[in-house]
Order: sequence, then C-alpha cells, then structure tokens
Amino acid sequence: MKKRLCLFLATLLCLHSLVLLPVTAATVNQGVVIEDVVVDANYPDKYATWKDQYQLVYGYRIPGMVVTQNNTILVAWEVRANVYEDEGDNDIMIRRSTDGGTNFETVFRVGMNDAECFTNPTMIVGDDGRIHLLYMKDTGKQGVYYTYSDNDGAKDSWSQPVDISGAFQRAKLGWNMVNFGPGHGICLKNGENAGRLIVPMWCCINKIYYVYTLYSDDNGVTWQMSERVEGLYNETMIAELSDGGVMLNARQGGDVKNRHLSFSSTGINAWSEVRADTDLPDPGCQGSMISTTINGQHAILFVNCADQKDRTNLTVRCSLDDGKTWVSETVKIDGACGYSDIAVGSNGTVYVLYESNLFSEKAFGMLLYKFDLNTAFGNSTDKPAAFKGDGTEESPFLLEHMGDLNTLQNATDSYKTQHFKLCFDPDFGFDESKWNKNFVGIIDGNGHTVKNLTLDLFKNNQNESILSNATYQNMPFALQNYYQEGTTGADFSVRFVAELLCEPSVLSGIGFKYVITNEGRTEEYTANCSYVYRQLMADGELQSPKNGKYFLAHGIKDIPVATLVSFTVTPFIVTNSGKWVYGTETKVSFINRQANSLVVGSGDCNYQPWSSIFPEA
Repeated sequence: MKKRLCLFLATLLCLHSLVLLPVTAATVNQGVVIEDVVVDANYPDKYATWKDQYQLVYGYRIPGMVVTQNNTILVAWEVRANVYEDEGDNDIMIRRSTDGGTNFETVFRVGMNDAECFTNPTMIVGDDGRIHLLYMKDTGKQGVYYTYSDNDGAKDSWSQPVDISGAFQRAKLGWNMVNFGPGHGICLKNGENAGRLIVPMWCCINKIYYVYTLYSDDNGVTWQMSERVEGLYNETMIAELSDGGVMLNARQGGDVKNRHLSFSSTGINAWSEVRADTDLPDPGCQGSMISTTINGQHAILFVNCADQKDRTNLTVRCSLDDGKTWVSETVKIDGACGYSDIAVGSNGTVYVLYESNLFSEKAFGMLLYKFDLNTAFGNSTDKPAAFKGDGTEESPFLLEHMGDLNTLQNATDSYKTQHFKLCFDPDFGFDESKWNKNFVGIIDGNGHTVKNLTLDLFKNNQNESILSNATYQNMPFALQNYYQEGTTGADFSVRFVAELLCEPSVLSGIGFKYVITNEGRTEEYTANCSYVYRQLMADGELQSPKNGKYFLAHGIKDIPVATLVSFTVTPFIVTNSGKWVYGTETKVSFINRQANSLVVGSGDCNYQPWSSIFPEA
C-alpha cells in the first residue's frame, strides 16, 4: 500500500520543550521533536532530500511507540533517504526517554545495513517486561525480522535479529508485500489467552489487501498467522477488550471514510463480521489505539486524523464499552497530521507520537504530545452501552464476541422481547463452566455456526429455541438422551443411550453419570463405557451415523418390581487432554415394573423400544 502523505523533518540544534496542553483545545506544533542533529555520523547526508532555508531536511515516517513497565518511552520510526519511497533506502531508528518524554537519549539503528529497505517497526511489551520488536526487510520479500530486549530497550541490549518469515505462508498465499500495523502490538493481560503476543498485519495479493494477525504463545520463540479477517483490509490496529478478546480497527482506503471494526475472543480466529463505525471518521490514513484503565474501568483510546477528507484534526477518543460507543469528550492534538501511535504510562500520562506539519507546508516533523488520562476522560458521564444496536427487529443488538454473549446471559429478563443478531461463530471450546443459565432474547443466528457447545443454552423456560438461522458444529452429544426398556428379562431391564457427535479419536473416556433414587435411598455413581456404537437398530430400521455421529449405551439390571425408581442420567466424555465434559442431563422415573414393561411416572428422557438393538455390540 502506498502511504499518500510524505512528511519531512527539519534538523534542529536542540529539542523543543514539551507543553502539557489543555484537554479538548485544538493546538498546533506543541510537542517534543523526535530527531537528532546527525542521524548517522557515517552518513550525514544519506537522508537529505533537499537543502533550503530549513537546512538539511530528513524524511521521518511511520511512528511506533510503547511505554515499558519501568515507564521508559520507546519510540521507533522509519528514516528515509527518499521520503517519497515506501520501499526505498529506509532504516529503523529508536530513541528512549526515561523522564516522561522531556529528554531523549541518542538515536540508534537496530539490525540494519546500509542501502536496504527496513519498514514498519512494531514493538510489544511482554508480561515479563521483555520488549519485542518486529520489522520487515523489503516489505517482507527479503525477510521478516524479530529481536528483543530484556533491558528496557537500551541501545546495546537487543538480541541478534531472527528471520521469522517462514510464519507468513508466502508460498501458499502468494503475497507480494506484507507489513505490520503499523504502530504497536499487544500482550493479552486477561482471559484464557493471557500472555499471548499479537501483532496486526496485512498482506497484498494481486493488488488486494488482506488482514491477519501474527501471534506467539511462547514469548516470541515461534510465531503463527491467524485466520484471515474477512472484510477488513489495509493498515490495522489492535486493542484488548475487557474480557481478554480483541478489537481490530482498520483503515479501509478508497472512498470509505470511516474506520471499520472486527472482534475476536482469541485474537486469532472466529472474527466477527466487519462493521463500519460511523462515529470514527477517517480520510484513509493509519490510526492507533490502546487499552487502559480509567477509574478502575476498562477503556480503549483511539487516535487518528478525524476528518473524512484530509489528514488533519488529530484527535483522541475514548470508549468505555469495548468500542460499542465513544464518549463525547475528545482530545484534539494538532491540525496537519499523519500517521500516529499511542501509549499510556502507569501514572496515567497518555503519549501520542505523530507525523505533523512542523514549520511550513514543505517541512514536516515527528512530534510527541502528552496529556493526563483522568483529566481528559475521568469525568465522563456518558453511559456505556451493553450492546451495539437498538434491540429492534430492524436494528438488532449485535453479538460480536463471547463477551457480548456473557453480557446477554447475565442480563435480566427485560431482554426477553429484544432482538439480537449473531455476528461471529461462537466457540464454547467444550467448556460451559462460566455459562450457568440460558440466554434470553430473540437471536438471529445470521447463518453462523455455534461450535463445541455441550449444553443447550439457547432455549427459554418453555424449552423453545431462541436461536434461529444457525447451525451447530462439533457438539459432543445430541441435546436429548433416550432409554430402552427390557421385555425379555435378559441382559438389561433398562438401557440408556446417548448420541455422540464428536469423533471418538479425540476422547480418552466415555460413559454416564447416574443418580438413582429407590425407596428413599439415593445412589450416585459413574459408569464407563468401553464401546462406541457406529450404528443401531430402531423400530427394525438400521440407523447409521450421520455426519460423524456415534452412540453410547449402558444398562441397569433388575429394576425392582412394584416400586418407584428415578434415574438422572448425564453422559460424559473425557478429552485426550484430560478434560471432562458432560452432556445434557435427563430424567425418567418408573412407577413399577410389570412382567413385560416399565410404567413411566415422569421424565424428559425419550423412549425407544427394546427392539432397538446394537448390531456391533
């Protein structure tokens, strides 16, 4: 992708003093200049584009920034021999500030050789304090490099760069360009995937751009590409949601004049349908965002050129509800502007590094602006939204990630008549430990697939489904069990059957959990099954497995005559990883046993006649 704004930095003899600017006041050219008198002593004229009244002019572009656990500010950017060239003689520079951005140490290059193209520096602060840095050589065509520092990003502390381009599947995808962000990546802090490193990335295939994330679950040792985010393209930024999921916020380009969003509970798959955010105008330019905390509440800050025509009006917005709405307060930073990145210190100071008009229309610079987070947004009276949408059939509430489903499950019955639309494929991962009651509302599945669900959470109190236009995938059990009664007295007096929907190869154990009540005595026990039936007979008809379905069966002998016996039956599986997962609990009670049949008193367990036999027993 061609970055349409070309910016320049005039060499100054000293740093401008930083000014703490009032919130919501539009300001221009008030920030620390991130530059050095001589960028590289060996090549003092390497980055010159022309000389005029502003002396030697440098080409500085593509900012990236993080604040370390020690509150050190690390800024990175491209310095270009020709500022107009995205793929020219570009180097990556880093500077550090240990005093809140008032002063910066000498600039240094990371892992570069002369006359080569290095682009889009992207840093991540790991949960152990390690600083991870990724960048491209020749927009990925000559390699993708990873290095790290365990000393707060100090000049001589970076590891030898490692080429990780094998993770980018070039042979399979056929891309001719790949790049990060640009900006920064994140290390997830919450949820099941805490510690995962994630970087937004995009690649160009036949002049079409596709968005993915690159992630590592082993602290940067290995990296993998996520599933593709359908409908997003171009430069993309990432932030963590309150429940450990992520939001992607993308520049769409062309005539699209708003930011576009997609959500995922993992940051690597099950991406939600992309939607335009009409509250975030954009002229077709990179933007940035970051998660933080305001008054103990999770918040997301977003910065971009908030204009639908020109790269101007650099503005920071805040969301207190995972990007559903943005509060009315804003921080306006600068007029003429370009790419930017944002970071937050532990003391609540927000830093914005951005490309900006410094002296005139011809000479541009890279500036650092800061403001106080709580002063800007801590007094917001905007009420966070539970869901995006109106709840009507015409404008339903949107369910965009697992956190929205959790909100809906924990909601009151006031949502029973409200309309919802599912915008992603929810994956319950064979784990409903945190899902303890059915959802409420009227949910349009919108053609999506519900994966790995063991309990029927989408039914109301009348056992009616609230979810339509959706399919289920890889549920371990059918949602209903059934029983067979004995008529010959041989083998079993009653046999319970469950339909297994997942492949037996992923299991190390199967069976039933029983609670049996007889004459006031209650007995609980677990019965392991040693056999999975691939077909059965029901009413004399052979029932073959459908779509990988299989059957479990277990029987109870000697049902007492003329007595009330009640069964509560729950099938279970044990995965190869040792995880126990239970199916639907069903009940049946027998008033007494006659010579050739059982008399049913009550229950929700379906009946199949004894003539249903299992030929593969």
